[in-house]
Amino acid sequence: MGIFPITPAGSILLVGLAMAAVVFDRMWRRLPGDHLAVHQDIVTDGRGGGQDRHGRTDGRDVFCPQFDTMDRPLRFGGSGPGPGFGRCRPIDPLPILPGRIRRSHGRDGQMKAHTEETGKMTARHGAFALLLLISLLASGCGSAEPTPLPVPATATSSPPVQMTIAVPQGSSPVIDGVIAPGEWESARRELFLDGSELLLMHAGGHLYLGIRANTPGMIIGNVYVECGHEITILHSSAALGTAAYQKGADTWQQVRDFSWSCRDTSDSEAAQAERATFLRTEHWVAANARMGIPNELEYQVEIPEDTMRLAVVFLRASDPNERIPWPAALEDDCTRPTSGGLPEIMDFSPRQWGTLTFVVE
Repeated sequence: MGIFPITPAGSILLVGLAMAAVVFDRMWRRLPGDHLAVHQDIVTDGRGGGQDRHGRTDGRDVFCPQFDTMDRPLRFGGSGPGPGFGRCRPIDPLPILPGRIRRSHGRDGQMKAHTEETGKMTARHGAFALLLLISLLASGCGSAEPTPLPVPATATSSPPVQMTIAVPQGSSPVIDGVIAPGEWESARRELFLDGSELLLMHAGGHLYLGIRANTPGMIIGNVYVECGHEITILHSSAALGTAAYQKGADTWQQVRDFSWSCRDTSDSEAAQAERATFLRTEHWVAANARMGIPNELEYQVEIPEDTMRLAVVFLRASDPNERIPWPAALEDDCTRPTSGGLPEIMDFSPRQWGTLTFVVE
């Protein structure tokens, strides 16, 4: 692993700091000793005279009016004309104190260049630049892999995982809208998206489903069963009804709309006979939503083959636009509201549904 964490922000920061250090280092690079921007040392002998490092001993400054408008430093010595200056008028020299003094000349006579300080600053900036460059290289020389870019879900989407449920064998319950503990104790328990319960068991060639919402209030049920190239919708609310769709090229086409039956919620002989006839002709039956406990539903569905593929959706009468599915990850037209009746075309995805197998004891 590198000295520093390898992140885009960290790498950019180190590169920026290293470049800034190199630029400053170049700006403060030590100039040659005879450069015009570097001061000249004048060594005096204590008698008011002096000699600069080039051996000039005049000791007088030369004032050139033309220089005030030019970006060139003053020159020492002489009263004659200099190259490009014209004739300059000497002025009285400033008093020179014994020892070594420095005079810094530049634009308008205000620039102060200090050779010793420049050398120190050059060393500091050079070391700082070297340290940053070493740190940058160290951060990239580890064994850590670069952080991978996020890949859109659509680019790597895979077919949904099919859920297979082993349904246990039990005893046939009474379809009366009450999930009695003794009747459903052998059932397998699954959860809807909101945590409500789905109970599954089989007996006598029929699948039994129990739906128990986790909130009070009447619920409405839809069970979607795939059988070959057809999907049937088993609906229970204030009446029972069956709708059917057949598979087309890309979607499912409605071939049968609901026809309502079993509105009678009593235990009369007529009501019981109607429910028995419905089971015989439609191959399923359920408790009317107004029977038994409002937030519980029971279904009895004939098992056509050794396996079944189905989805279960319920909705609350208080909020019919919110559909709670099982399997919980289901995302097809089973979960979409159908206000105004079933549409002619629906987009089902049975691969997202649960596949049931039946355990025989």
